[in-house]
Amino acid sequence: MDGGVSGNVFAYNNILAYHIVSSDRYLQHGALSFHGAHPTMNLFEGNVIRGRVFADFYHGNSAYNTFFRNKIYLDTEGQINNWLMNIFKKAWYYNLVGNVMGSPGFEITYEATGVNVNYDSSKIIYRLGYQDNSGSWQTTATPVPYGPADTQVKPTLLRHANWDSVTNSQKWCADSGEPGCQGGDGSAALPSSLYLASKPAWYGNCTWPPVDPNGPTVNDIPAKLRYEGKSCNGTPPTCATADANSDGSINISDVQTCINVILGTDINASHKTCSDMNSNSTVEISDCQAIINKILNP
Repeated sequence: MDGGVSGNVFAYNNILAYHIVSSDRYLQHGALSFHGAHPTMNLFEGNVIRGRVFADFYHGNSAYNTFFRNKIYLDTEGQINNWLMNIFKKAWYYNLVGNVMGSPGFEITYEATGVNVNYDSSKIIYRLGYQDNSGSWQTTATPVPYGPADTQVKPTLLRHANWDSVTNSQKWCADSGEPGCQGGDGSAALPSSLYLASKPAWYGNCTWPPVDPNGPTVNDIPAKLRYEGKSCNGTPPTCATADANSDGSINISDVQTCINVILGTDINASHKTCSDMNSNSTVEISDCQAIINKILNP
């Protein structure tokens, strides 16, 4: 987020950040960043997020952002910068509630704040209050503008009902070592959503809400299944013969859809099924030719 992005809902997305090569090592890349001047009061709900989440201080701080019922984990091929929730100095009043954090056996440290950490070998769930992306906890005002680190990030944080891979358990806001309930009652009962009254119609047959930190349980979301060429409904969609894009007519756009399915630029499960003219579960050039033949000889 490169500006003051505020008051938005980012929900039910499949967000994949891939590690990048730095020298001879794999650098853990960011999936979500609060990088601009003061993004505030945004809700992130029901997302599957692979990669670092960080709120830095490069162009200014951020505050009052909420993560609710997300699955957040690192790319396990990442070799350096393995810090899952990296909330820098002046990023105050963040809310992390009901999330499933990390991958069993990968992260080592639950929390780092007020101490130096190893940039290469540390694997941390929560990194709080640091002044920059180095491993040091800086106590002086130099170098400008980053120092010093911030001891107020953790006390302003609401961290409640999250499951994490290090403790292999849910942690509650009133637990020892947690920042506290920030005026809340610490209830174990979580709503299904912070902005939806009920399961939306477009969600299909997928389980909703998708993330339950009690267990934990993470169910597929529609966006993830579409990325994989699948469907929430569990059964192949119905379509008229040769209507590859399922728009109710057969024309040259269906041929293009068929080609896009072959190229992998169209991963819509319905389009894949409706392009498979010979019903062999694979879309090939012969299928696109069969659509052309249908257009020429309706």
